[in-house]
Amino acid sequence: QSGGRLVIAGRKSVLSFPGLFAEPDVPLEAVEARADWRLRSGPDGAPDGVVFEIDSLRFANADAAGELSGRYESGGKGIGLIDLSGRLSRADATRVARYMPLRLSAGLRGWVERAIVAGRSDDVRFVLRGDLEDFPYRNPGSGDFRIEAALRDATLRYAPDWPAIEAIRARLLFERGGMEIAAESGQLSGVTLGATRATIAEYR
Repeated sequence: QSGGRLVIAGRKSVLSFPGLFAEPDVPLEAVEARADWRLRSGPDGAPDGVVFEIDSLRFANADAAGELSGRYESGGKGIGLIDLSGRLSRADATRVARYMPLRLSAGLRGWVERAIVAGRSDDVRFVLRGDLEDFPYRNPGSGDFRIEAALRDATLRYAPDWPAIEAIRARLLFERGGMEIAAESGQLSGVTLGATRATIAEYR
């Protein structure tokens, strides 16, 4: 068989991503997917790879709910080529670090886990496009990696010995190898803050 249609509808399932996340098993309360797949032929006509066209993948668990669509093709420099985009309609900000790929620096992942003490979002948008061997695409010409979230009721502790900034409304952006939090408002020791910004341009 050189191709086909894949339809998935399940509950109480687990997807495993070894080598992608520090915790590779992702439990899901619900998942629905529709995709087409086909074998790709090489110059000699023999199959030399596979292509998945994902029409829709919807998922939900305790941490988030959302959907994505896009394309995956084996080959490239090794792991494959990907072009995905999607959004989350619900996300727990304190669980962001759990879903940050291992190819992002351990320092950045650890800081996010410690610093984001509370928060939620009902609008997260993401794009992942390029050869997966080049992730997180520090060279802009190599691909795109971007996650942007509108945070509400967030608490940020920038450093362990700093007072926490609370009641934050902000835009959280992960792009390539860095991140930025642009806060519209917040409170520090009872004092209302105006617009503030925290940036890690490149965390290796």
